[in-house]
Amino acid sequence: MMIENDDAPQEENINKEENVKKEDLSLEQISKNIEQLNDLFVAKIKSDCNQREAFEKLYVEMKLYKDNFLRSATKPIILDIILLFDHTKKQLKKEISEEMRNFAIHTLEELEEILYRRDVEIISTTSDKLDKKIQRAIKVMPTSDQQKDQDIVEIIRDGFMWEGIVLRPQEVVILKYNC
Repeated sequence: MMIENDDAPQEENINKEENVKKEDLSLEQISKNIEQLNDLFVAKIKSDCNQREAFEKLYVEMKLYKDNFLRSATKPIILDIILLFDHTKKQLKKEISEEMRNFAIHTLEELEEILYRRDVEIISTTSDKLDKKIQRAIKVMPTSDQQKDQDIVEIIRDGFMWEGIVLRPQEVVILKYNC
């Protein structure tokens, strides 16, 4: 004979409810864990971005420092080469033998090449008028012709640009209109 247990269906229901609650708790816990992981990922990504930005800024600052250091170390040497260029050019204006003249011309060409390899260029102008950005008038001659005002009469000394910046302006003689 079989005895029926009225408590069995209730126990099954209770077990099912407990399992559902456990599953709900597990899902809630998993959801919380996923949210926590998501927050951690977002924080890590922000941290990595901040670090990358900091490294990029540091790299730019170090490059600027290096460039400025090299520039400041190179500038005196370039100025000395320009001085030698000027003195050699002055020698060509003197009475010297043909051999010395050829030597001076060759030396000027070599000095110009050395400067060019260091991004230093002799200022050359296509305008007949004074350009105060790259030229300096060291002598002024009067003119009665208003059209010739600020015209360059003579280049006294070459000017030089280094990496697009005027290292020494070209020294010129200009005409100045007088009423």
